[in-house]
Amino acid sequence: FWLKSLWLESLRVEQIHNQRPHLWSTKLAPMGNGNITMNRRGDFLEISDDDGQLKRVLRETGDRVPVKKLFIKLSDVCSVALKADENDIMFTLENGVEYLLDGLEDPEATYSQFVDFVADG
Repeated sequence: FWLKSLWLESLRVEQIHNQRPHLWSTKLAPMGNGNITMNRRGDFLEISDDDGQLKRVLRETGDRVPVKKLFIKLSDVCSVALKADENDIMFTLENGVEYLLDGLEDPEATYSQFVDFVADG
């Protein structure tokens, strides 16, 4: 009897895992030219960059401040925009802070991956 019970419990855990896999696993995805990576941790996302392509845009001055690592809650992302004339992606958080992924080699694929992370958040 206990073996059947254990088997049923493992099936239940597998069903939960299949319904909400982001609660159980971490995804790592290269973005653009591979210098920017996204690491999903549950409902949060860490974006890492060693080359200065990830930037915070200061509203007051328009200055762009390079950011090495950014840890955000996926539900805080309000918008994601792919620029038409440049290989850049901008995203805005609920608190109004804007970030820029600057000079990407493959902005279409990066945009698609980023939107997938946000939509699954």
